[in-house]
Amino acid sequence: PFAKADDREEVRIKLNRDDKLWRFVKDKESLPVIKNDGNRFEHTLYNDVFIHAQQFSLESLAKHSRKDSVYADLVGDARDQFLRELLHLEGTLVRLRERETTERLKAANFPKLYEGWLVVEDEPTHLIEIVFAELPEGVTPAEKMNQRISFDGYYFKLLKYQYDAKDGKDNWRYAPLLIGRSIKVIPGEISLFSLENPSIPALMIVIGMTIIGSGIVILWLRRGDRKVRAKAQDALTRQNPYPEAQAPPAAVEPGNDWNRLANPPMN
Repeated sequence: PFAKADDREEVRIKLNRDDKLWRFVKDKESLPVIKNDGNRFEHTLYNDVFIHAQQFSLESLAKHSRKDSVYADLVGDARDQFLRELLHLEGTLVRLRERETTERLKAANFPKLYEGWLVVEDEPTHLIEIVFAELPEGVTPAEKMNQRISFDGYYFKLLKYQYDAKDGKDNWRYAPLLIGRSIKVIPGEISLFSLENPSIPALMIVIGMTIIGSGIVILWLRRGDRKVRAKAQDALTRQNPYPEAQAPPAAVEPGNDWNRLANPPMN
């Protein structure tokens, strides 16, 4: 189900969407991947597309992928226009699992594959399943993630999958299934408070110098305050200004002298 042999990469990288074999891929059904049960043609095509994707570099896949699709295009009635196309996606990887591979993929030197669930358009219900062979550095499988990524892969089918329901009933939903080579991590915006922000170290230096300067001023003011208090305390508690050996002047006692002072003689 691939394009005819051609020297041009933009031709070789595409799938032949007109191939009649695609009729065996059942849309809105589960995927018979690991166990070749029920639909061996779909199982074979899944392996073929997976191996085909590994033949091109991530740069080539990104260069030739379509950038014009939105989630509604992939799940609505117009999805036939995008099935088996090489599409570019960007979103948040919320789960990543290492999965058992098929016997054919093991024989083709792909001992394991990875299944990721991607939330697009910041809508939790807009889930897309992606399958690929290589993990980028720094990314490890986890049941809960919050990693922005981009992905270039072939839209294989609209997959029917079961999700856990709180009421205990069997609940089924649909998600586009894309097959590619790997994911690319999208660097997050540097937070204003992150140490990676180049302005943070300078800001911390300014704050530190301000704190040190404030401390010096406070110590200087406290030292001056202690001197003022000491002087005030000394003034309040100062001893009798007269020397201890010298008695204070004797008080004038009432008597003749007093009367003389109080009633001066008349001329």
